[in-house]
Amino acid sequence: MYFSNKRILSVVIILLFVTLISNIAFCNEKNKVTIGIVMPVGGSGDLSFEWTATEGLARINQEIDGINILTKEPMKVDVLKNYYEDLISQGVKLIIGIGFFQEEALKEVAKEHPDVTFAIIDASVDLPNVTSVIFREDEGSFLVGCSAAMVTRTGKIGFIGGMKSDIIDKFKKGYEEGAKYIKPDVAIETKYIGDTEEAFSSPDLGKKIAKDMYNNDIDVIFAAAGGSGLGVIETARIRNKYCIGVDADQDYIAPGNVITSMMKRVDNALFVIVKDYMDNKFKAGTIVMGLKENGVSLTEFKYSQDLLTKEQFEKLDAIKQDLIDGKIVIK
Repeated sequence: MYFSNKRILSVVIILLFVTLISNIAFCNEKNKVTIGIVMPVGGSGDLSFEWTATEGLARINQEIDGINILTKEPMKVDVLKNYYEDLISQGVKLIIGIGFFQEEALKEVAKEHPDVTFAIIDASVDLPNVTSVIFREDEGSFLVGCSAAMVTRTGKIGFIGGMKSDIIDKFKKGYEEGAKYIKPDVAIETKYIGDTEEAFSSPDLGKKIAKDMYNNDIDVIFAAAGGSGLGVIETARIRNKYCIGVDADQDYIAPGNVITSMMKRVDNALFVIVKDYMDNKFKAGTIVMGLKENGVSLTEFKYSQDLLTKEQFEKLDAIKQDLIDGKIVIK
């Protein structure tokens, strides 16, 4: 077959161009910083704590260049250390664990690998190679309690926690104090889903407890229980009662029945950690994120504007500012 010199030259140029592009792509991939993320225990699909973390990863991919993210999704606490060790064996230099269930495993691995940088969200680990992010859940929950007290018609509201722990206690305390700030004589009933990691991924149990509460004349429930809270929201929808979402914006799941959601901004925490690391500003210690730092917030009452008056919304805004300014102190 006959080829002209011009055609041969064209083929050579195309091959050289393809090779150049491939080499550039390889170099770009090779030069990326690999970051390991150990997602919350229990897997995906909770539309709550884990969902907010997933949104954080999406934002990082969109806004921060030069990163390659490896994720692990543990279903049980007892596999955590293996996941950390696997990421380290792949040469990952920053590993972020999400959720308080990861505290012990991360602490152990961080001690064994002082040359690796770690971060943990929702717990505090005091080691020279670890930065921690914790939240002022009680501040956001105080506003949630105020909202519940404004909406209730029976004077009885409920709180469903995943399990007894220091973090869930902050949700509970803020909720109770906020409700009593608005309505001092409000009655508050508290129940827990369980005492293991399954407590945050058992919507059927959330549904059962919510049903019992609604049968007991409670008309507003705040569930700080991860995926188990989906059962509470479903029951509120079926019974046409009210509830409050947690961690992510859950208002859309049952529009009008979910008054608002107390968002715990894991997405913002993830972004801060990764951005600081890439900007060489990463340092050990504990970062605390509350209302002022946009670590917690309420949603915009998109589907429940008619449940509160203009004066009540203005009061909520004033209470939020008083919490930020320290004029209201949660005990």
